[in-house]
Amino acid sequence: MEYWSSGTATSAKQPYVARQASPSTRRTSLMTCFLLSKLAAARRPTLQPSHTPALQASSASGFTLIEVVVAFTVAALIIAAVASGLVAALRAEATAQRQQTAGEALRTLQTGLWLGIDTNSLATNLPAGWRLASETTEHGEGSNRVVWSQWRLEAHTRPSCSAGLASQQP
Repeated sequence: MEYWSSGTATSAKQPYVARQASPSTRRTSLMTCFLLSKLAAARRPTLQPSHTPALQASSASGFTLIEVVVAFTVAALIIAAVASGLVAALRAEATAQRQQTAGEALRTLQTGLWLGIDTNSLATNLPAGWRLASETTEHGEGSNRVVWSQWRLEAHTRPSCSAGLASQQP
């Protein structure tokens, strides 16, 4: 092992003997040490808070509150869209079912009129929740006179769902 003294190497057999420094040398030496320590501190890399192992372990092991809130919001929007589509599909199915029932009832009415069956008996055989209204109108005069029987079938639960049939009377 070697000790260094004023830039010269000595062997281990001769111990290093410190020599007395003058006060100005001591001040210069302290100032140099202070500046070197500041320089070393400025060059030393500082760790950012995100690079610390404690924070890495905690952030890697779970979700933040904002991530959970965003996930729940996206899930709620998806559920709302699916529910809206389902409600629309169910309404469309109910409307199609009402239209089919009205069409069947009108075909039955038309067949009964063609066969000459009393219309009062046809009105009593309607599906539940439906009503039949009839109106007679005349158009033209003299030999051009035409009489029409107009039949209107309406659902009690949904008056906007209706179907009509017109037949010319002899």
